[in-house]
Amino acid sequence: MDDGVATLVAAGIGTVGVVVTAVVTSALGWRGARATAAAQVEAALAGVREQAKHEQQVELRAARRAAYGEFLGQIETVRMALDRALDVSRQAAEAHEYHMRTHMPPGHTPDWPATHARLEDSVDVLWFRHSALRLYADAQIVDGAEDLIRTARAAADTFHLVNEAVGEEWDYAPHHASIQQKVEELKAGTTAWADAVVASLEHPLS
Repeated sequence: MDDGVATLVAAGIGTVGVVVTAVVTSALGWRGARATAAAQVEAALAGVREQAKHEQQVELRAARRAAYGEFLGQIETVRMALDRALDVSRQAAEAHEYHMRTHMPPGHTPDWPATHARLEDSVDVLWFRHSALRLYADAQIVDGAEDLIRTARAAADTFHLVNEAVGEEWDYAPHHASIQQKVEELKAGTTAWADAVVASLEHPLS
């Protein structure tokens, strides 16, 4: 091989080496860029997922708070309805006794049937509020709410015993005392339940 040919061969080999190096470098750079881009996309998706999770937790917390507030508001409505019904029932019983004793019409007394109907309606609504709690609250909160409903229901049902005692001219005072006791239990139970609700809002629903 003469010097001219050798020089051309050497130049050709050098050129191929440069080209191969450039291709390899380009390929490695493309792969690196692709990996970097994939990492950036994954990071972005992770951020989106975290944001969505946070928003979902915020919405769930708001729904829980609303369900708790609606039930608490209704249990307070029932408690006031029980207080009112107890007062009207006593007046109605006394008016009936007066009429039976004197055969004279009693003075104006509140409308007991209407008062009793409003009480029954308010207790019925509690069960609807309780159903909403089941969607958002844990078992302890739901069970505590059910205990309050049963106490309210027992107090409301006792008025039937009062009416029977008044009609038969029996002593109705023990029944009124029983209702009063249940109302006090309802007040105490509502306070304890509200405290449990506040504590539960500090933790995510499991």
